[in-house]
This record gives sequence, C-alpha cells and structure tokens, in this order.
Amino acid sequence: MNGIGEKRKYQRSHNVVCDIFVSEDLRNWTKVELEDISAGGLKFDSNQDLLVGENLVFNLHIYNMLSEFNFSLSGVIIRKENDAYSASFNAINKYNQIQLDEIINSSASVKTQPVLACYPIFHPRCNSKHLLSSF
Repeated sequence: MNGIGEKRKYQRSHNVVCDIFVSEDLRNWTKVELEDISAGGLKFDSNQDLLVGENLVFNLHIYNMLSEFNFSLSGVIIRKENDAYSASFNAINKYNQIQLDEIINSSASVKTQPVLACYPIFHPRCNSKHLLSSF
C-alpha cells in the first residue's frame, strides 16, 4: 500500500455462497470460513496458525444459481488480523481470473435484485387460484 489508498482491481463480495478448503501440503485440507472474495484473493477466518508469506492452495467450490464452479488456486498470505487472514492468488491464469470475477459479480447482482411480489388470481377455466408475478 502506498499510504494514499489501495485501488482494487476486482470487486470484493461478501455474498458469495461457497465452500473453501485450504492446504499447506496438498494432503491435509481444512475448511475455512469466508469473509470476502475477489478474483485477486480472499479473506477468511481460520483457527490454524498461518504465517504471513506462507504459500497455500485453495480449493473453492462456488455455488451460483443452478451451477457449481470449482477452482484450485495457489495463493500467499499477505495479512493476518487475529484469526482472519488475507490471501492473494498467485499463478492464476487470466481465463480463471475473468471467470471468477464474472461469477462473483453475478452473485453480487443476484443478491441485490428486488424480490418479485406474487398475487393470487382466480382462473375461471380451472376454478383455482394461481400466483401472478408482478414485474
């Protein structure tokens, strides 16, 4: 950081539904709690004792609408605050970075869409009530 403020390249989101597993050795995996994520990195809570500068592998299972997206990304711990860690993805290819950014942005926009109101209506042909959505 340069003292003036850090400009983020990708939008962070707190609304992404996903499971995140972290490994130091690719044998032992620990599920961690996500705080926020972007295409450049993530912030997570863990009771593991991780060090700033430590290299990790992150398995991300992101659930978006009707699809699940899986990413295996390497990263490095850049900051530690109590049990919260910030990690930056390194060696992520441009295709995966763009795909991850689009998934995160679509998850954020789905969470902010207004809920449609539904009203019961009477259908004369079948003698029953149906729901009509208002747009």
